Amino acid sequence: MTNTLRPLRLPDDYSALAKLLNTHWSEPTSAERLEEDDAKLYEVGVTYKDDNGQLAGYDRTRYVAVTEQDEIVGFVWSWRAPWTEPGALNNTLIVAESYRNQGVGQLLLRHAAEWGTGLGATKLYAEIWDDSPDSLGFVKRRGFTEERQSYQSVLDLGKIDFENIGDDQLFARLASDGVRFSTLADEPDDGELKLYELYKGTLVDIPGFTGEVPVIDEWRKWYLQADGYAPEQVIIAVAGDKYAGVTNVLHNKTTNGMYHEYTGVGRNYRGRGIARALKLKAIRLARQRDAAYIRTDNDSTNAPILRINQSLGYVPLRGMIRIVASLADVIPHTLKNRAPRIEGDGIVLRYARESDLESYLAFLRDPEMSRLTGSQAEFTTEQITAWIRKISVPNDDRADFVIALADTDEVIGEVVLNEVDSDNRSANIRIAIQGNSHRGKGYGTQAMIHMLRHGFETLRLHRIHLGVYAFNPRAIHVYEKLGFRREGVERDALYQNGEFHDMIMMAMLEEEYRSLYGVS
Repeated sequence: MTNTLRPLRLPDDYSALAKLLNTHWSEPTSAERLEEDDAKLYEVGVTYKDDNGQLAGYDRTRYVAVTEQDEIVGFVWSWRAPWTEPGALNNTLIVAESYRNQGVGQLLLRHAAEWGTGLGATKLYAEIWDDSPDSLGFVKRRGFTEERQSYQSVLDLGKIDFENIGDDQLFARLASDGVRFSTLADEPDDGELKLYELYKGTLVDIPGFTGEVPVIDEWRKWYLQADGYAPEQVIIAVAGDKYAGVTNVLHNKTTNGMYHEYTGVGRNYRGRGIARALKLKAIRLARQRDAAYIRTDNDSTNAPILRINQSLGYVPLRGMIRIVASLADVIPHTLKNRAPRIEGDGIVLRYARESDLESYLAFLRDPEMSRLTGSQAEFTTEQITAWIRKISVPNDDRADFVIALADTDEVIGEVVLNEVDSDNRSANIRIAIQGNSHRGKGYGTQAMIHMLRHGFETLRLHRIHLGVYAFNPRAIHVYEKLGFRREGVERDALYQNGEFHDMIMMAMLEEEYRSLYGVS
């Protein structure tokens, strides 16, 4: 089964996309909500390089992975806003559970990496649940590292003893200090502007906050008026004519739950119990709404708010790990299995297709090719079909290309980088050309040069090695002309036709390739 990528098609894909997102997001969304959010967004992005040469501006890409029946089984969303950290892109990548470990995630990440490279980005951010070790392993193998962690916690309002959670003494003390509590709905017309100023002073103090505070119009759309917003649910602590603190509580009608979108207290008002009072006010509001729960997310290093949550009875759930990677580190891992159409003089390197089966059978059953490669195994049609399916999708440790004639697309051989070792930046290379009519025409040399370029320049390998039997002097001569150096001999490595044969071990290093082929 082949999975492919295509751009998101709207509005047709909204329903399927919402279904996939709801397998990952902690609060459910809907096709209608996704369409409403899209209506807030720009249609055409604008990016540029800032004074430090870093990517700035805003843009996004959204692609889905689909089956041959056009079923959506994966989604990638890569974006930056005007206030995003210079050079960085934020990313969401989701694969349907039944389609994991089939190359879908690799396809999606590759698209994000290629798009980011085209923009000139230098850093990728994403978030991943801490109870998904397979997903964490996937991203770590592709250059990501853990930067920080936030914890999700929930308060089951059905289990709260509201008689003993009021904390009347706290509210009395704050009132005597001149602190009152209001909502945005009850504040004067300048309330939103004052609230924005409070956000500007508190957002930057949140552990893990990056980039800049958005301008007020964007803040209103994405921070204040998020899904479930209502002005009467924005609870404000007011000290005189200044806003001292705020908690914005969203209501999800689908789950009848509430969510602390944001809680912040101005620097001059911290340590007085205002954050706890705001949390208590939110609990009372949730009770009035007859909500089932209140949920919140907090950075693992935000000890004050975590202590408040614990004292109020919030129960910790799973956490979210923020991961980060240099785009330069991710690219080799995402492109190593890429299936580009590499064109040479009369040949094309491409991935195998199931329609190549007959050509592949002839290629693998060529006696001379079997002799030169030392292959002694025999394969059934079913085995070869299964193998073509395996190598026609991304694989972590190899990249297989068939060599086809450019004019007829006839498969005449293969060239393979296998045993790819990302830690040591090394790989093995092998090549075979079918039929005497295709040998001696330079096809193999061309294919090797293109594969060396792919290995050293795209995959950023440091060493490419191979083995060739001593009874194949023509191949040895070609490899030496290409720049491979002899490193040793595996004595009596092959027993064929009643005789043992040595294998000559050869390799080329990155600096040797760059010197020979004029690559800086």
